[in-house]
Amino acid sequence: MPSPAYRYNVGGSLAKDAPTYVYRQADAEFYQALKQGEFCYVLNSRQMGKSSLRVRTTQRLQAEGIACGIIDITAIGSHDITPEQWYLGVMRRLARSLGLKVKVMPWWNEHSGLSPVQRLGEFLEDVVLAELAQPIVIFIDEIDSILRLEFKDDFFALIRACYNQRADHDAYHRLTFALLGVATPSDLIQDKKRTPFNIGQAIELYGFQPGEVEPLAEGLRDKADHPQAVLQAILDWTGGQPLLTQKLCQLIAESPQYLAAGHEAELVEEQVRTQIITNWEAQDEPEHLRTIRDRLFRDDTTVARLLGLYQQILHQGRIAADGSREQIELRLSGLVVERQGQLQSFNPIYRAVFSPDWVAQQLAELRPYAAAISAWLASGGEDESRLLRGPALEDAQAWARGKSLGDNDYQFLTASEKLDKQAIQEANRILAAAQREAEQELQEARETNRKARRLLAGAIAVAAIVATATGGAAIFATREAQEARADATESQRDAEYQQRTASFAELKANFNVGVASIRAGIADRQSVAAIEREQEAQQQVDEATAQLAEIDRQAQQEQQAAREAVERATAQLAQAQAARSEAETAVDQAKVETATALAERARASYEATLVRRVTNLERAGVAASQRFQFQETEGLLVAYRATDEAVQVMNEASQGLIVPEIDYLAASPLLALQTHLNEIRETRLKGHQGGVKQVVLSPNGTRILTSGEDNTARLWDLSGNQLAVIKNTGSEISQILFSPNSEQVVTSSEDGTVRVWDLEGNQVAKIKTNKGEALQALFSPDGNQILMHGESNTIQLWDLAEDLSRKIEVAKDGVEQALFSFDNKKIVTRGRDGLIKVWDREGNELTSIEVETEGANQISLSPNGTILAIRLSDGTAVLWDLVSNDFPTIDGHEGGINQLLFSSDGTRIVTGGNDSMVRLWDKKGNLLSTMKGHQAAVWGVAFSPDDTKIATSGGDGTVRLWDLQGEQITTIENARQGGSYLEFNPDGTRIVTLGHMKIFGGDGKVRLWDLQGNQVDSFEIYDDGVRQVTFNADGSKLVGLSPPPTFRGNGVVRIWSLYDNALATLEGHEGYLHDISFNSDSNLIVTGGGADD
Repeated sequence: MPSPAYRYNVGGSLAKDAPTYVYRQADAEFYQALKQGEFCYVLNSRQMGKSSLRVRTTQRLQAEGIACGIIDITAIGSHDITPEQWYLGVMRRLARSLGLKVKVMPWWNEHSGLSPVQRLGEFLEDVVLAELAQPIVIFIDEIDSILRLEFKDDFFALIRACYNQRADHDAYHRLTFALLGVATPSDLIQDKKRTPFNIGQAIELYGFQPGEVEPLAEGLRDKADHPQAVLQAILDWTGGQPLLTQKLCQLIAESPQYLAAGHEAELVEEQVRTQIITNWEAQDEPEHLRTIRDRLFRDDTTVARLLGLYQQILHQGRIAADGSREQIELRLSGLVVERQGQLQSFNPIYRAVFSPDWVAQQLAELRPYAAAISAWLASGGEDESRLLRGPALEDAQAWARGKSLGDNDYQFLTASEKLDKQAIQEANRILAAAQREAEQELQEARETNRKARRLLAGAIAVAAIVATATGGAAIFATREAQEARADATESQRDAEYQQRTASFAELKANFNVGVASIRAGIADRQSVAAIEREQEAQQQVDEATAQLAEIDRQAQQEQQAAREAVERATAQLAQAQAARSEAETAVDQAKVETATALAERARASYEATLVRRVTNLERAGVAASQRFQFQETEGLLVAYRATDEAVQVMNEASQGLIVPEIDYLAASPLLALQTHLNEIRETRLKGHQGGVKQVVLSPNGTRILTSGEDNTARLWDLSGNQLAVIKNTGSEISQILFSPNSEQVVTSSEDGTVRVWDLEGNQVAKIKTNKGEALQALFSPDGNQILMHGESNTIQLWDLAEDLSRKIEVAKDGVEQALFSFDNKKIVTRGRDGLIKVWDREGNELTSIEVETEGANQISLSPNGTILAIRLSDGTAVLWDLVSNDFPTIDGHEGGINQLLFSSDGTRIVTGGNDSMVRLWDKKGNLLSTMKGHQAAVWGVAFSPDDTKIATSGGDGTVRLWDLQGEQITTIENARQGGSYLEFNPDGTRIVTLGHMKIFGGDGKVRLWDLQGNQVDSFEIYDDGVRQVTFNADGSKLVGLSPPPTFRGNGVVRIWSLYDNALATLEGHEGYLHDISFNSDSNLIVTGGGADD
């Protein structure tokens, strides 16, 4: 139980003695750099533990005799403050934290002739360095609080000047600054005319790593079987983000639920979803997620760009880090983190809260063209009808002006502008063509006018000729009249003149009529041409209408033909279904008749055989009773094996085979078994002083090896006789194991000592590894080598034949996992530095692959040892082909992969994910099929023994059976009541599911199903349920292990015979049961408990 003072710290700085403080790599780097006089800055997103890091580092430096000054900018203020007030506040806090004797206010007034920044510079040199002889570190925390102050450039320039003074004044070598806050170095001095802030060492502050969080386990020890597994599940959700990690630990510590082994991940997920993600804005206390949101939206000119960039990361999983201003700003929000040159989401909680839908909604509220760009992006940028034109484009460009937008926005606006220009160019082309056509028509009109003028000129000439001719005749006649009548009077001449005038007027009128007729003719010709064009157009319209009518008529005919074809097909289908039903009925009848005939035949032939079997059973019962007198365990096993067959025989007899002596004879082994069970419940291996820590069955199934709290290992036969006592010297035994040939025993100790013993308890060999390091040891498949590794950066290979040991440095930050390949030729290691390496048996590195430092959650080898599956915390997996050195990636699950399993032949991999999908892949990483059906995350997957079917269990409470093409065969509703365990029996005809214990909301039952989804049977232990089940080799028995009620008291083992539902109960352990297993021939069950047996 943790001490009363133990409490997780959620928000704010941790006290210098807080037990939940987590030491990270940054602690060592920060401390060492400051101790060596390096200027340092820790610039990171909020709530990553910067202030707590400063508190602990200050404590360590002061212990070394280094003076530490602390300036928290938030305590001084940054609003409505003058430079004089601000600098005076800095100096007063500096003097107080360093314990200076000077009176700041009088000193300040004495130097009133200097500017505020000059006074601070003088104060550092004349007071701080003069009064303190030891090294000095000045911590300036929350520097982002002053980034908006107009005079902040002067302040950071002064800090840089102190660094430059080291070249001329030795005293400045004792003065070091450490800056902490949410900013970038370029933010500190923004005046382009000044030298930028280009000094100091950047300290990267990453999230908690799995190997660092041990201090957090203390508060979970009373809440879980395996606190480390709980912490790993927490880190899987938080990515090691300090505030979220502490908060989730606190929620689990305060929860009434107990986290049983194997259920840590699902129960942690429940806490995350109900206490953090759901209705997150209301539950965000202390404020964290809202801080991230507000950071994104603090600048209207950049928010669209940041959201667009984050949307791209969510869509692609990760993007290359380029150090741009937008990427840095997004990192400072805390949403994303840079790992190995890639920018990716920090953790699954952020992806769930700030999801793609959330981003799309925010962008929709920001963009005036949200609907248009969404549709355009959905079409892959092909649908030009979604692009903007005219006033809509002008409005969008006006909104975007002065803002930093995402790449998608710029591409959309550029494409819209390009299309708009094309539309304008097309309109100009059409207008030019219309102008040319108008000019041509005008030219034709002018030509017509010229022709009319020529006709008019001709008419005038004709009229003149006529007029001249008429006038000449009149004159000639007059002359004759004058000659004839000399005495004509003047009045006559006047009459003649008037006559000529009248004739000329008549001629002019006739000319005007002619001109009008010419003009009317021209107009008539133009009107006729227009009518002809109109008639031609109408004719084209009539022809088009006729064509449309014909097309419509043909379409109606085709639709009618299609309807008739559908009706014929429907009728044929109904006939086929009826015929199939009749055929199936006939087949079923034939099967029944055949089965009946075969049954009669078998019954007739089997009756005599059954009698002989029963006789043998009667003899077996007698033999079991006789043997039990001398060898209890062996006699019990003989009776148990005979009982299985006896029950079968009695069941067969009860189904109609009437043989009077069967019941009496077959009952003999049952009576023997019951008698023995009354006399003995189990074989106890007594000898350890204190609790039993481990129980191991030898590979050949003839011996049992145990280790206890008394620091001994003991070897036993199956009758419980102690064969040897292995007395370990030194520290506690941490691991025991048999060699593959069962001829030797290995023990490893907490102090790093590994010993090999023979079966009489004699030490054969000994090796000392890294001092004080608990080791994991394992034999090579051929038993010739032992592989050892601990938390250091090396593994050790011990060749038993030559008694030679070889150390191999494999990882700079410690080894997480090591294993032999199935072909006995290679060794695979996984380090905390993100490197997974393959070695030969001589310790030579063959190849390696690098993943994210936090990324490798699990590695597993295919059965043939050629493919290494690496499941990563970012939701993907890498399939490393150790032969071709290819690295195909499995990347199809949204939200991560929960389960990954090879088929028995190693050619296929099945994965189950948080997105409710099950996917089947080949070993090259190609997707073979997707299985859709679960309505929640998939937590369990299993191949059938012949690799032709896949069973899955999900958070929706169902178990589903699939073929390899992704087609669902059957669904078992309410199969597991919340549990994730499922397993095929050895012949693949049954599936066993294990429900949650009632304390966790399940029904506590073990259920057995056929492949059609029918429940064959169900079993139950106590009211709390079953923690572990397993089949024996032939699938005839199922053994279940139950924790004691409410996890206190004594554990119980139940054995079910799947032939007759017979139940045996093994009780006797005092305390919790850790493990159960069958021996190789399935006739012995070995259990390990928490007492001294």
